[in-house]
Amino acid sequence: MRRLLPALTFIITVCVCSGIKEALPEEGLPTDKLIEYWGYPVEKHFVKTEDGYIIEIHRIPHGKHDKSIKKDRPAILLLHGLLESSASYVFNLPHQSPGFVFADNGFDVWIGNVRGNTYGKNHTSLSAKDAEFWQFSWPDLAHKDLPAMFDKVTEITGQEQIYYVAHSQANLILFAQLSEYPEFAKRIRRHFALAPVYTVKHIKGLLQILARILYPNIKLAKRLLGDNEFMPNSVFMKKFARYICNTKAGQNLICNSAIGLIAGPNSNQLNRTRISVYASHSSAGTSTQNFLHWMQTVYRGVMERYDYRDTNTNVKYYKQETPPSYDVARISGLKMHIFSSKQDWLADPTDMENLVNTFQKEVIQSHKIFDDYSHLDFLWGVNITQDITMPIISLIERLDGVKLK
Repeated sequence: MRRLLPALTFIITVCVCSGIKEALPEEGLPTDKLIEYWGYPVEKHFVKTEDGYIIEIHRIPHGKHDKSIKKDRPAILLLHGLLESSASYVFNLPHQSPGFVFADNGFDVWIGNVRGNTYGKNHTSLSAKDAEFWQFSWPDLAHKDLPAMFDKVTEITGQEQIYYVAHSQANLILFAQLSEYPEFAKRIRRHFALAPVYTVKHIKGLLQILARILYPNIKLAKRLLGDNEFMPNSVFMKKFARYICNTKAGQNLICNSAIGLIAGPNSNQLNRTRISVYASHSSAGTSTQNFLHWMQTVYRGVMERYDYRDTNTNVKYYKQETPPSYDVARISGLKMHIFSSKQDWLADPTDMENLVNTFQKEVIQSHKIFDDYSHLDFLWGVNITQDITMPIISLIERLDGVKLK
């Protein structure tokens, strides 16, 4: 660590001396304030899960210039991936942010969150300071958080079927929920899967390296990562965004390189002038157990429950010595449209082929494959309106006969 300090000090000095630009007003704004900043209506709603977690979600009930009260706007739920939050759908410019584009085109937009991220740190009886609060992984998001969000949207809108736009982990949790409860498919009008992940056996980059090194040694992993909260949206991250990612040298030397190391090669879709905004909201946090579960999925290449690495504990939770697997081949009645990329390091093309071949044929309605999208381009990219959001809207209008606006 001491050997790294001189290099780190040098990099920070170069970044600072290169000139800190004036802060963008959206840096660090909560999602509801981000939406208000751009002149859109916003509502905060609170979802309570069956095990007591309280999650804040956000609603854009109509577009910026549409003041009419219209009750038949189709509800659409947007959900983020690992270490992200609802901010990810609205922190680009309005014409590039899916949350705003869907609202301006006639949708009742709901943007979800999950337990443990910036907007999911409350509980009916636990504190985020309690170790018990952080004992969860993505099956809990699948079987508790996701149904609770659907319940809230249905409660407020009266709509039994909802459009679902999911990025990365948000697809995995739907697959898990439908594998256990196939009837949940009746609640989804259509599922638009952006960079969906499944077995993640062939991923590249930092997560693959961490999984290979740390997962076999769980004691070392917990010593390095802790055993509670993992990578929250801290004061340090906000300062880092402000003083490092808001300089030209910092953008190129550190922030853009870090994004590439995690998500894949730069496709020139990233608006570098807004990296400080992205970094001020990401990482949004999760539990160490959830991150370890992801490393387990990478290491084993199987979609299965969390392995407690202790036979007695596994038997306690699963009534068997090893964690049960999820069988996505059971899923039926779902209308899924996939958007993936040849250059995505996390939703790797080989894993994507495995996913497509595992599902029942009638489930996958369409599959658009891009040449150069990285994993985060599906949320942050400057071309997603023309490449993804508007095509989704066109599909809904054409296939479901929905008249928007």
